[in-house]
Amino acid sequence: QELLFPNGIAYESPAAQEVAMREWLAERDGTCSAHFDICWYPARYDMLRGSILPLGDTTRWTNPELADLCVLEEPEHLNWYHGGRNWRRRFKLVVGVVHTNYISYATLYQPENVFIVGW
Repeated sequence: QELLFPNGIAYESPAAQEVAMREWLAERDGTCSAHFDICWYPARYDMLRGSILPLGDTTRWTNPELADLCVLEEPEHLNWYHGGRNWRRRFKLVVGVVHTNYISYATLYQPENVFIVGW
């Protein structure tokens, strides 16, 4: 957590982190009245990639009876080594939210190729 969260923020449990996430959402939308589940899965931080990578099939950590919508945060990270069920077969609708600044990665690791992306 020291490597991932700013200003010394740390959580004692996934439940404590979920409380903080919901408070953060409530501060931004005024209510955060929508009900949704947050599912946690075993993972590790990969320093080389600067990413949290799942350990095993992440689809097995979701409730099979709740299969209408799945919002994946950083879906490319979840699927680099995904050997489980296909997300699109597991859920009716899958939405991915990507936060990674790939232009920054290209600048850091392959600056000679930055011009290719046209930014």
